[in-house]
Amino acid sequence: MRKSQFDPSQPYTYVRYGRMSSNKQNPRSPDQQFDTIEAVRQRLEYPWTQRHDYRDDGISGRYMRKRPGFWKMLADIRTGRIKVDLVLVDTLERFGRMRALPTLREQLENKYGVLILTADSNFADPTSTAGQALGFVESMRATGEAHAKAHNVRRGRLDAAKLKRWPGGPVPMGYRLENVVAPGCDPAVAAYHRLAIDPVTAPAVQLYFDLAAKRGWGANRIAKHCNADLDFVAKYGPVNASQVSHILGSPIYKGVLCFNKHTTDVVDDRRVIYRNDDCDVVYIADFCAPLVSPEVFDRLNEQRRERGARIRAYRAKTDAPDGKRLQPLAPGLVLKYPLIRIPLSFCAQFGAS
Repeated sequence: MRKSQFDPSQPYTYVRYGRMSSNKQNPRSPDQQFDTIEAVRQRLEYPWTQRHDYRDDGISGRYMRKRPGFWKMLADIRTGRIKVDLVLVDTLERFGRMRALPTLREQLENKYGVLILTADSNFADPTSTAGQALGFVESMRATGEAHAKAHNVRRGRLDAAKLKRWPGGPVPMGYRLENVVAPGCDPAVAAYHRLAIDPVTAPAVQLYFDLAAKRGWGANRIAKHCNADLDFVAKYGPVNASQVSHILGSPIYKGVLCFNKHTTDVVDDRRVIYRNDDCDVVYIADFCAPLVSPEVFDRLNEQRRERGARIRAYRAKTDAPDGKRLQPLAPGLVLKYPLIRIPLSFCAQFGAS
């Protein structure tokens, strides 16, 4: 078994990394993290030398490539632009909450001789047996923090929705947010928001439902019809079939809020959306004023479900099953470029270099 080479009494060189997840947080949060790192180092009297600071402001730790400061730090280490022994962070959550965290930490140690140390553990040796156990706990805590935060946010949003208050997110087309002022406040302060019909965009939504209900048109035909109308495009902009389909299927337009239908996650550094089980979806009736009657909405969507079922049945007959039951969470697209295998003699023949 390899003996740990980490000796904190040696004159190591280090960089510091700080991050805050949202612009709504204290803008001095990364600076405070740097101050904490330096205070712990001085208290322990470690003779280390600082080389550089990296930071990201207002970017979630669930991503890697979306953090320019983090990505530059890794690039500088991997290319040898900056030669250091340690990366110091306040807590491992500040370094990141992505699932690839243990793998990245191991890669930095094995390939580049760089250790990630945390101030909240007094820069414990991550290569020792105790340090490896602590690193496992830190990684679990870092990745689990995102799920805990998501649970707390979802709980607060659900409570607001049950009180008929807008829980947040993009406002549906055809509606606008209306401020509800807190009583007894001077000056007036908005206590919460609720949905109100937008007289400007509501006619466009009602047109979609009218064309679908009276003419039996699908989303593609409705989008083509609206985009061919120059007055419509000038007033509302061009529309695509997916937007129309989403509007036709959203129960908010009959006054019912559908909450917790989807869950988002980060897989392979990409945001993925998947549908929750029906038992986890919450429907809140009389949430707002409807733009279409419930009878028309229900009849229209029953027709759309029947049409979709016929299409899926037809595709099931034509598509050969591969027998695979588990699908990838974040499938990628493999691109094969035909020019990469062309011989140089062929390129030279046509004057290409």
